[in-house]
Amino acid sequence: MNDIPDPLDELLRSALPSSPTIWKESLLSRTTRTLRWRRRGRRISIFAALAACYVAGLVSMRLLRAEPAVEVRREVVYVTEEKRPESPPDRLAPPVPERPLTALALEWQAAENPERSAELNRRAGDRYFAEENDLASAVRCYKRFLSACPVAELEIAPQDNWLLVTLKHARLEEKHHAKNNG
Repeated sequence: MNDIPDPLDELLRSALPSSPTIWKESLLSRTTRTLRWRRRGRRISIFAALAACYVAGLVSMRLLRAEPAVEVRREVVYVTEEKRPESPPDRLAPPVPERPLTALALEWQAAENPERSAELNRRAGDRYFAEENDLASAVRCYKRFLSACPVAELEIAPQDNWLLVTLKHARLEEKHHAKNNG
């Protein structure tokens, strides 16, 4: 169509040699090398930061070490042993005091001994309440006590704990309602 050469065609032509593979390969190798070193540098810097934190922790533990709480002293003390006269063979050793019975043992004694069941159940309930903090067992023993005790024992006493006072009050209300509604 138009046979006139365009002056821009020459300027727009590539000035690179016809085989750009050498140039591309050199650019690729330089870029790859740079990226590898950057990746290695990042890994080394992370490792160095972790190592620095570890060393800082060790140093701070070494510097902040507490002094020993107990000072140990060794002293040698010589004690002369006094000779005691032998006790006469007819003399017996003092009896070993009995350990107080547990709440469960008191409860078993109350089951085996019906005449003393009220007193033993009361003591077992007190033990469960005060020593073992077992409210369910204390309520069980107190209920047995209230069922077996005389009417005079139903009155609230100063030595009663809050649980026994509550149960005594409920038992008195039961008796009151039984008289009025029955």
